[in-house]
Amino acid sequence: MNGSRTMGGAYVRSVLMTLLDRVRGTRRGIRDHFFEREAVWPESAIPYAPPTRRHAREFGRLFEAGIIRAVAGGRFYMHQFALRHARDRAARRAVPWVIVAAVAISYLATRFYVDASQLGN
Repeated sequence: MNGSRTMGGAYVRSVLMTLLDRVRGTRRGIRDHFFEREAVWPESAIPYAPPTRRHAREFGRLFEAGIIRAVAGGRFYMHQFALRHARDRAARRAVPWVIVAAVAISYLATRFYVDASQLGN
């Protein structure tokens, strides 16, 4: 057996990262679809049929969040300002977690600090 796969934490992390990459890839694919066709204003809306169930789920999430908006005739466009707002909101939510992680790492570094000059005595 592969040693990294036998360790539960490493395997779970690998699976979670794979799933996260899939969600990001799906979201990026939908975003790119609209941007490549310049469907970023109501006047330039396009029809969209999600190619897979995963795309359909992510499209639904983006639609519910107001990032993708509908216009008459079953056409959709990606609202740039809503997308930017969602990204900014996600970044703001991440800041406290980054601070907590930095404080925890600092604490652990000082807690287990060993002065190398004292080891020989």
